[in-house]
Amino acid sequence: MSVAANPFPFIYRFHGVVVASHYDLPDLPAVSAEDPEAQRPRITIFPGSQDLLRALPVSEYDIVVHEHDVLEFLIPEGAVIRLTPGGTVEVAMTSTVPGDLVRHVIIGQVLPNALVDLGMVCLHASAVQMGTVAMALLGEGGIGKSSLAAAFLASGFPVLCDDCTPLVQQGHASYVLPGPGRLKLWPDTVEALGLQRRVRRPIYAGHVKLVVDAGTPVATPVPFGGLMILREGPEFQSEQVTDGNTVIPLLYQNIFGHRRLSRAAKEAHFAATTKLALTTPMTVTTIPRDLSRLREMVRYFTL
Repeated sequence: MSVAANPFPFIYRFHGVVVASHYDLPDLPAVSAEDPEAQRPRITIFPGSQDLLRALPVSEYDIVVHEHDVLEFLIPEGAVIRLTPGGTVEVAMTSTVPGDLVRHVIIGQVLPNALVDLGMVCLHASAVQMGTVAMALLGEGGIGKSSLAAAFLASGFPVLCDDCTPLVQQGHASYVLPGPGRLKLWPDTVEALGLQRRVRRPIYAGHVKLVVDAGTPVATPVPFGGLMILREGPEFQSEQVTDGNTVIPLLYQNIFGHRRLSRAAKEAHFAATTKLALTTPMTVTTIPRDLSRLREMVRYFTL
């Protein structure tokens, strides 16, 4: 992971938010230094004090919450990333930690949490564009959100987000902010959907999962059409959720920000969860965990 001497030599956009960084994050779309927004980054990433490494060693990846809702992301291979509310990210790492692993944590965990600190509601979900609206795919870890999004991609539907789906309010409507055009997929999913030509690289050295180019052409906010909550079962079955309170626990755990400790942050997170549950069209959909039926799943959702 390269560090340049000049302040913020890299400027990117993450779900519409300008990020100025001392570190290269090539999976994010670059912003020209001449762009007026480049002078007003909302998130900044720079080298932090090596004192942060005192939190190591740890046996596994962890997120620790400190006073004032300061988050520290602990990477056992040898790095600590601190996020301070307001969009300040500090990175401390040893000389041996893989740079691509640090990038993976920054993009997948740190930046989504930074969006929360900027006041956004960020679903831990994938999102695809169906017609004129964005539909978010939500469910427990490992249910196949990214795989189903990849099936939509293989069938010609734009993938707007993977893992992090930020929502913003414009007037009385909610919109999804499209993110980096990438999906994180297992190799057998890539093969089953014929996406080999889109493959970029492993998520990081030694990891089996792949970062796949989604080639999303969408750059502007897309009206939010609702949530498809995925559950595993032998056959396809959908049921409209008429009582949002029944999914509040699932939503609470799958909206970035639930780790905050301060009373204000917890109240804001619960309020956002409740509002989403009570105002968003939601469908609970049972899907089979069968790669050979991924395209069939797309047909089921779009007929």
